[in-house]
Amino acid sequence: MKKFVKILLPLLFLSIIAFWVYLKIITTPEKLAWDTIARLLCDDDPEIRSEIALAIGRLEEVSPPDKRGILLLKKAFSDPDEKVRKCAVIAFSKIYTPESFSFLQKGLNDPDWGVRLCSAIPLLGFDSQSAFHTLRQALSDSQSALSAAVALGRFGDPVALRILQDKLDGSDIIAKISAGEVLSATDDEFLSVIKQAIESPDEQARVHAIETASTRKSASFIPILLEIAMEDKDPEIRQKAIETLIKLKTQNSKLK
Repeated sequence: MKKFVKILLPLLFLSIIAFWVYLKIITTPEKLAWDTIARLLCDDDPEIRSEIALAIGRLEEVSPPDKRGILLLKKAFSDPDEKVRKCAVIAFSKIYTPESFSFLQKGLNDPDWGVRLCSAIPLLGFDSQSAFHTLRQALSDSQSALSAAVALGRFGDPVALRILQDKLDGSDIIAKISAGEVLSATDDEFLSVIKQAIESPDEQARVHAIETASTRKSASFIPILLEIAMEDKDPEIRQKAIETLIKLKTQNSKLK
């Protein structure tokens, strides 16, 4: 029980921050509210900076885009922490402007795999012709190829599907997880890949396994996620496992 409390408390704290940001915007003069958000985006804690970036995206999504919000997201996009950059990209993906499209294109070249993937997938929701051209070009780049193939593969692009099939048969665990998701591997096949990732010393592989497991809507992943939530040496990965467990529990309840 104590372990669950230690994991859930940070989640509760960050949710309160996000709600507080929303209240600031709707209950205080706009300039003061944006000044407060700007200060929070300079906080020493990357978790807080990440939540603020996501909160800006939600605010910009439900109202006409505000230049102050866009400028703050640009700053978050340059953050040294990859999670903050990832959250900035997610926020940009909710704001359908040419500027957002430009930043998602730039995100394809980010050094972090998660940022590249979060940039690639929403691109086709903007201008499909330009996005298709951008992603097809990215297929020839060794760093961006996998994320571009995942995005294009979801639309049945034959070139991307061939790349993903090669990745599924390869040894790169992150590539196998991504390829298996798009190529609709069975739960048993996919669970085998997820188990390999969970045992990997590569933290990014473990995080990617957790994030991808949440998209399968299958209760078969719950036991392994419980193990991660209780035993993984990285507190952030334990927290991610708890979030995914809650999401899977909700999804499976709706399916019953």
